[in-house]
Amino acid sequence: MRYAHPRRRLHRSPLLALTLAPVFAHSLAAPLDRAIVPATSKVAVHLDVEALAQSQVGKAIMEHKAAFNLEGLNALGLFGIEPFRDFKDITVLLASSPEQAVIVLRATPAIDALWNHLKTEPHAKAMSAEGYDLLSWDDQGTRKYGIVRSKAELRTAYLCNDWEPLVAALKVADGASPAQAPSTGGQAAPSKGSILYFDVRDLPDFLRNSDNDNAQALFGGIRSGAIDLGESSDQLSADASANFDSAQAATDTQQVAQGLAAFGRMAFKSQNQFTTLQNALKELKITADGSRMNISLKWPAADAVAAIQELAKQKENGDDAAEQPKKAKKASKKETAKESKKPA
Repeated sequence: MRYAHPRRRLHRSPLLALTLAPVFAHSLAAPLDRAIVPATSKVAVHLDVEALAQSQVGKAIMEHKAAFNLEGLNALGLFGIEPFRDFKDITVLLASSPEQAVIVLRATPAIDALWNHLKTEPHAKAMSAEGYDLLSWDDQGTRKYGIVRSKAELRTAYLCNDWEPLVAALKVADGASPAQAPSTGGQAAPSKGSILYFDVRDLPDFLRNSDNDNAQALFGGIRSGAIDLGESSDQLSADASANFDSAQAATDTQQVAQGLAAFGRMAFKSQNQFTTLQNALKELKITADGSRMNISLKWPAADAVAAIQELAKQKENGDDAAEQPKKAKKASKKETAKESKKPA
């Protein structure tokens, strides 16, 4: 993805694109705020950017941005935005299809320059919908909608591909429509040091009815669940719970998950790679309790960092190897051209 200089027209919305990326920010980040989650939401995903920025894992990822295709974040500097300093947290609200997801980004006033620039786009226009003043702009032929609210030194951006889910989310935030109640299903809740949290109240149809056989095997019978990933006291933790239609479905999926974990251990061992990840997979606990399946993992943060560094090195070496034939071909063409210019 390319980003134009602020003085040039943007062909994409970097604000919308970056709110989808799982990275960034500094102070004031907080756990999932139920008050902004519509009662109709099937899935809520919350990324605590402050926790990520301060974690050992987050720092390791950002040290190897190129290996994880995150160099595009540097383009925000054109607007005076430093992601780890200025982005606070990101919440994604999904009631139906992914195309209608509402993204809520909290940030510092640094995003004002980017938002103001969006207003100057050739096809950008202000619009009013059910009493809300929104901005609409064109992103490669598709309309986008958003609004940025200001409160002292905090900015909250609401973004969506459709103005109706956007307005519905704003009504919830304003207390005009009901918010989602905390879960009573006994599923995993955000823990201390939580970085990424998924709350699935009802598995969306696009996952439940997926054409992918593997996705069907893993997700087909799930009705609700939660995933919590975080880092605390030098330890990375992952806890997940999934509720199924029946105890048999939970047991069947438990066996599939155990099989995949075993396959992963064998694959890494056979290639003599990711020793720390092999050890983590050994510690992975997958159990079934009635119609619920639970997964938990405790992994030393130092081991997770080592795995990230190994993965980054492998990715970088792979990219270099892939470039070698291209460079050789280019050099050969230059040599051929040079020889053809010599006098007979």
